[in-house]
Amino acid sequence: MQERDVSAHDMLSLVMAIAMAVMYGPVAAGIFWVLANVKEEKQTENSIVVRVAAKETADLNRELKDAMQKGMYYVSLDFGKDGQPMRTDTMQFFATKPEAQEHNYLRRTADNEYMVAYPIQPLQQQLERRIELQQLTGSPGQEPKDITIDTGRIVFEERARREVFTEEISRQLRERGIQPNLKQLSENITDDKLQFEITGSRREQGVEKPQVIRIEQNEDRAFLIRSIEPQQQQKIMGYMESKVLEGTVRREDALEIKNMLQEEKANGNRFVAFPAEPGGLKKDDLTAFKSSFAALEHAYENSTDRDRYIVRSITVVEKEINHLLENKKELEKPKENEREDKRSRGQEISR
Repeated sequence: MQERDVSAHDMLSLVMAIAMAVMYGPVAAGIFWVLANVKEEKQTENSIVVRVAAKETADLNRELKDAMQKGMYYVSLDFGKDGQPMRTDTMQFFATKPEAQEHNYLRRTADNEYMVAYPIQPLQQQLERRIELQQLTGSPGQEPKDITIDTGRIVFEERARREVFTEEISRQLRERGIQPNLKQLSENITDDKLQFEITGSRREQGVEKPQVIRIEQNEDRAFLIRSIEPQQQQKIMGYMESKVLEGTVRREDALEIKNMLQEEKANGNRFVAFPAEPGGLKKDDLTAFKSSFAALEHAYENSTDRDRYIVRSITVVEKEINHLLENKKELEKPKENEREDKRSRGQEISR
């Protein structure tokens, strides 16, 4: 029975590698094949085998499918204790990985319950394969047995997915003459964000021109390039982009936020919660707290399918605001020097 299970996985890996070759080229397919087919001994060593009670397998499979249809991408699970089956009654579904991780942190801190977050799609696919395998190999009239899920397999498949799309997106951008920020690309793909922006540069007429690349996931969890625009458009609007704040902020608002953070620190607060706001963060968006738990609880309660709240320490936000303001001054210096040069040339011409 074990031999059939492994061969079924090998066949699936082959099919997925062929699909990768058709969609993204032989390089992507090669990376996927190598990473998805590591030695079985290493997988077993790093795996957490989870047991699903036989009477719950069909319902669990259906719940996972329904969650994906509703736009959920991650599930938080309690794997059970002392060899007990997984507790399906404690499952929680989330649209993003950070939301699931925040939920797990709160459960561990408040209730001392250890939860684990996994992407729904590979979990559901492995469960369905195990159900089908049991039906094929079981005898007529035999009672169904508990099913085991190898989470180590999911971890390695996710690693393969990250490597494939990091390489593929960077290759597509280089073909368009753009050198992307690989650190930003890798971090965002690792965080499994549904949509994000990275910076890059394109050489035109001997000059490096900054670009903004927008990347999104489709329903099959494939990362795709949606748009490429010159970064100057954002600077004209007066917005400063920040990865720490997961959005943008205007210079005027940054100054107000800086003063507000200083006041909150004086009042004994150490953390702030605020929405990930791509349209521009403002002072009133931030709520200060004395503990990280209170801030995370506020973020969890206010996050929705469309609006996601994040938590940062006041010290980190303060450093980021100062960094943005300093960079803004550096960007404005060449413009001031350019105006001085024009005035000097104008005076020389008039003389």
